[in-house]
Formats: sequence, structure tokens, C-alpha cells
Amino acid sequence: MPDLLLSSASMNESPTEIWRYAVVTIGNNRIGTQNTGFVMNQQITNIDYKQISQIYKVPQLPACPIYCGGPVNTDRVTIIHSTDFSNTNTQRINEHCSITFNKDIVNKLRQGQGPKHWKCIIGFSVWQDGQLDAEMQRRGGWMTHPWTDTVWSNYKMKNKLWKRIVRRDAESKANLFLDTVFDTQSS
Repeated sequence: MPDLLLSSASMNESPTEIWRYAVVTIGNNRIGTQNTGFVMNQQITNIDYKQISQIYKVPQLPACPIYCGGPVNTDRVTIIHSTDFSNTNTQRINEHCSITFNKDIVNKLRQGQGPKHWKCIIGFSVWQDGQLDAEMQRRGGWMTHPWTDTVWSNYKMKNKLWKRIVRRDAESKANLFLDTVFDTQSS
């Protein structure tokens, strides 16, 4: 499985807002035969961090944007974070991030002692067995990308993170191409 999925140009024309300009981290763990992932750039604008504790009956979070990780289990809130933090409730998603939600991580975050990178996420994404592979193979389906810590950035406009990752990838590929054209090795 790739580290990240990026919506393609044709997906960005979709009327389904959650998949437009989506940057999704994919889990190595499966729930039964399902692939799981978290949309990392879909901010929720009608709920703030203060309301999360009231709505979801969880400890008060430090000031942060709230993200929609996907359309499944939106009745649950969790912290997706870098792997430099772990406690007994932490579940590793892939080699780059984990999820945790309990009073301990909230207290650590409020004290500035939690993980280096984190986001508060509501819900997650699920693909049935074979569904994600088929979507990645389909013309106009998902693009794949290696992990980048840029996903931890907070942008109000979701297309900014998507464009930043795509632009970096395009520049890298252009430089690689130019290196082969001008064969800088043999001069």
C-alpha cells in the first residue's frame, strides 16, 4: 500500500466534497478485509475544539482545527499523530503515524509534551477488499505519493495542502527528467 493517496484531477471535479483535493494517509492495518485511511486536509468548519469536549464527552483539547478523517464512524473523535508518542491506547496506523484518544494524550498535548505532530480527527475512511486497488487502477482514480511531513500542516483551504504536495512531486520529476536530458554525470 502507498503511504498517501491524492485525489486525481477528475476526482477533484466530483460533487462529493470529502474526496475533492483529498490527501489520505493509508493504514497498514486492516479491519477484517477493509483498508482504512484518514483524510488529512478536510477541516470541519462548524465544530471547533471547544465544542468537541461537549459533543463527544472528551477532555478539553488545546486550540486546534478539527478534521474529518472520512465518512465512517463520525461519532468518534481521535488524535492522529506522529509515532514519537505512544501509550497503552495507541494504535499504529503505518510507519509514519498512529492514533490515540484518551485523557493521557489530551493532557500531554495541553502541557506541550505530546507528539511533535498531531491532528484531531472525526471519523475515518474505509475501502472494501479490492475496492481501493480497483480505484487506484482506474483512469482518473487515486494518485499515490510517498509520505511527507507536509500532511501535518494546517490549511483552511484543503486544496492548498494537495497543491503543495503535487507541486513538489512535479518539480522533483521535472528535475529528474532534466538531469537525464542534460546528462550532468558525463561532463
